[in-house]
Amino acid sequence: AGGNATGSEATTGETGTDSDEDYVLAADQTLRYNLGADPLTLDPQLNSATDASHIINNVFEGLMREKDGEVVPGIAESYTLSEDGLVYTFTLRDATWADGQPVKAGDFEFAWKRGANPATASEYMYLFESANILNAGAIAKGEKSIDELGVKAIDDKTLEVTLSAPTDYFLGLTGFATLMPVREDMVDDEGAWAKDTAKYIGNGPFKM
Repeated sequence: AGGNATGSEATTGETGTDSDEDYVLAADQTLRYNLGADPLTLDPQLNSATDASHIINNVFEGLMREKDGEVVPGIAESYTLSEDGLVYTFTLRDATWADGQPVKAGDFEFAWKRGANPATASEYMYLFESANILNAGAIAKGEKSIDELGVKAIDDKTLEVTLSAPTDYFLGLTGFATLMPVREDMVDDEGAWAKDTAKYIGNGPFKM
């Protein structure tokens, strides 16, 4: 890398054949990014920059993802939608964090409440209101407690999200970096954890 460019590297040990595309993966699954500047943060809920989003989107996996212009399941194995279009119930597939711990619905609940909490000062806090997640707007104004956000882990595999109005684009937003899950036992209020590779544990295809 030359000038002010910053190199970033992520690796995965998976090899084999992708059944969807039917091509053979390279034995060395190392992905290198040459960024134009050092990202201010790699914390999913604190980041607001495109450069860091490239890293976050490869280290973490949301409920859904976009593939060939279509929104398809990510960590969610499936979901149901209530007849009134207000309640999404996601069933999570078997997935693990990079350190082997299982990904739980509570990780999503924690991350979303962290992002929607005014105390976190996320620049994308408004996204939760834009997604019409129940009470997000009132929470942003300090009128309701973060505990009243319309997201709830029913059990380790089931996440329930309640909206204030039917929202066709909601599923697409669940793949946005701010809505990626994070572990409560890893993060801190300042985002320092995201600068420590020993603590920067993701649930996506690559690890730092």
